[in-house]
Amino acid sequence: MNKKDFNNFNGYLHETFKNRVRLNENLDIEINYITRLNIQLKSEIIVPEDFKKSYLKFCDYLLTSNVVNEIISILYQYYLNDMTELKQHNNNN
Repeated sequence: MNKKDFNNFNGYLHETFKNRVRLNENLDIEINYITRLNIQLKSEIIVPEDFKKSYLKFCDYLLTSNVVNEIISILYQYYLNDMTELKQHNNNN
């Protein structure tokens, strides 16, 4: 994947997932969620090497695998964790 495709795709991920998802330098997907209590939750989805060779293969991987569902699931789990921690924090104060 060339630099322009990388930057375009990263921009798309940032906009779609509210700056919580991006590609790292190894073309793996990083999920970074900051809770309301400023706790950082991180995950990484490793993209198989075969799909990192071209932009089209990479897009094909994203569209034909469950990676989008996995991203959404992780973000939802982080959101639930965030709400639980916030509720506990508010109950303790």
